[in-house]
Amino acid sequence: RWNCVSLTLVLALLVVNLWSSPASAENELEPFAVTIHGHERTHTEYIEKLVRDCLSGAAYPQQPGYLDIYMRQCLINSKLFEKIKIQFSAKTIDVEVQERWTLIPIPYLQVNTGNSRQIGLIVIETNFRGNGKILAGGASLSNVGASYFGYYQDPAINYSNWRGDILADHVNQALRLYRQ
Repeated sequence: RWNCVSLTLVLALLVVNLWSSPASAENELEPFAVTIHGHERTHTEYIEKLVRDCLSGAAYPQQPGYLDIYMRQCLINSKLFEKIKIQFSAKTIDVEVQERWTLIPIPYLQVNTGNSRQIGLIVIETNFRGNGKILAGGASLSNVGASYFGYYQDPAINYSNWRGDILADHVNQALRLYRQ
């Protein structure tokens, strides 16, 4: 009975520590109002989350010119935007973005010397539903069988710091054994 109570207490403390912010008050920036322009597919809330995550990761926010360069690079690293303009004022951050193409088709053809041939297509969407989620699928056909797969990644489950991945695949190949 005491083991159950102590285990519950330890788990409760762990959950509280996960949700509490480790940043001290002296390193925190004052809250900014964020305005976003130029986006069509990406949700405003997701871009605001990216901006706030970049702000919280800035090491030297008071150094002149640092925050502008850091924020631009941080948003480019999300791989969703081609061009970014950031303007800071007293309590606002104005972000203008130009989104990049996020639907990527990848055809492939493979011919081996052992007389096997394979043809297939992979399609990747890196901004699924406008939230930076990744959805990929692919299929291939060959003279020895077929295969297909599906992949889903959520880099920020419910706009949190938790990430989730799901992968499903199937391979159907007839193996040939040759005797000499």
